[in-house]
Amino acid sequence: MSKSVRVTGGNITFSGPSSVVYTVNVATAKTFTVSYTLSAAEPLQSLMLKMYTGRVDCAAPNTSAIGGSLYITSLNTIGYRAYGATSMKLKPSVKKITLCASKFTGETLVISDICISANCFSETDASPGALSVYPDPYCVDGRIENKYTACCHPSCPSCVLRKTCKNFEAGTQDIVLDKCCVERIIASKKSCDTNASPCIMAANKYPESSGGGEHVQRNVSVGLYTTQLPSQLAIRAVSYGERFDTALMYLPATLDALKWRNVQLYLDLQYDVHLVIEFYADDPLRDILAGKFDNVLVAFASAANTYTGSQKVYIRPLHESNSNWYGWSIWRNTASNVNIPDYLAAYRRIVELVRNAAPGKFLFQQHFNPVNFGNDEYVTLRELYAGDGYVDQVGVSLYNTCGTSSWLYPKTITDIFNRFYYQMTAITSRPISVGEMSTTDYCGIDKPAWVLDSWLQLATKYTRVYAIDWFLVNKPYGNVIKTWDMNTPAEVQAFAEGWAGLKKATRLDT
Repeated sequence: MSKSVRVTGGNITFSGPSSVVYTVNVATAKTFTVSYTLSAAEPLQSLMLKMYTGRVDCAAPNTSAIGGSLYITSLNTIGYRAYGATSMKLKPSVKKITLCASKFTGETLVISDICISANCFSETDASPGALSVYPDPYCVDGRIENKYTACCHPSCPSCVLRKTCKNFEAGTQDIVLDKCCVERIIASKKSCDTNASPCIMAANKYPESSGGGEHVQRNVSVGLYTTQLPSQLAIRAVSYGERFDTALMYLPATLDALKWRNVQLYLDLQYDVHLVIEFYADDPLRDILAGKFDNVLVAFASAANTYTGSQKVYIRPLHESNSNWYGWSIWRNTASNVNIPDYLAAYRRIVELVRNAAPGKFLFQQHFNPVNFGNDEYVTLRELYAGDGYVDQVGVSLYNTCGTSSWLYPKTITDIFNRFYYQMTAITSRPISVGEMSTTDYCGIDKPAWVLDSWLQLATKYTRVYAIDWFLVNKPYGNVIKTWDMNTPAEVQAFAEGWAGLKKATRLDT
């Protein structure tokens, strides 16, 4: 039987070259396995993980002489993650072990997952404030199987439902099969409700149908992006029978384009603004970190200090970052995860610059695709999240792209949104924003029905959604058109009916 432990309350910060991570009781003198997943805020160049007998002070100058080192390894990591495992035998006289980690840069190291198996420890003997057993009901920190049956360990190359473990390469070690073979995970009967990966997913964690959540009644803002936006906001309000709350804008980060007056135009018309700032350069992330956009951002933000109205402005920098199609995309020029630290640092730098230049004038959306695109190394949403201190809303794009992408069949909003929504709401309590949304009318899809169903699901199922921005522009894409707009009377009627239904379901006066 294995147990999983995790750092509680955040990160372990090293004041010296190393730090105590976990001390446990050894119940019996058995061979046991320790596996771990480590991550840091920047690429790890070198790392040592050590085990000692007894309860020791890892920060002591002569640590290596205390209790004797049971295991030492150096990890040359790619990017900011490392995996490892070891097995050992303990002498009968050993009653306690201590696990220590050391990093040679003095930065913060996150021990995100440590598993110690063979009944070798007592959960109550953890060093105070260090680690505790934790479940992962939505497989946030694992690798989820596509049918939501099992949650594999994040180190697995894949997590695929297979009839037997014989599909794995001959000679695959048991420790890998235990983590990555769905058959074995199911046989373990370990529930993700009470365990970390590898574990079995509960059937109700990713529901398919809509249903009343605890926050159905809430203020949900609805926004629009289309061509000729200022006039279309009013024209479409007549067509749809409701007034939009928000104007969705896209402005490049240049002194000529990123002007406060372009935002205030909509504020003066009593619209909130969701402002997507786009950073165009050969290497936008590193240019941001080098300060090359500082003057543009500070000048724009400083001009907002003159605004005294009550409308809100959300800034959305580096949108759809978990992709490979923008200059700022994490996987733009590489399929590895080496750009993630720069992305997070660039996003946080933008937030800090704008906040310092205009305190209290802006809110911030960190915006994703619903799935990662372009990477060949697994990465979780938690590892891409900038943190509650830098995020007021978590945004996501929801498009049914059938007919203009590799999708052969249309997808419902549940198909597109389910995994992202339930994992992200398990990571943070921040509101969710649908930052861009629409569907094509290809692949035999009934577009009016898709639109109606999406409004319904957003109203009654995805009840942590507090903002919805529709992207209603028909965009050329190769030899076809992405038919995002409401192009027929039936589509316009469905949009109007669905919006009215959302208003009725979420209103606070019932």
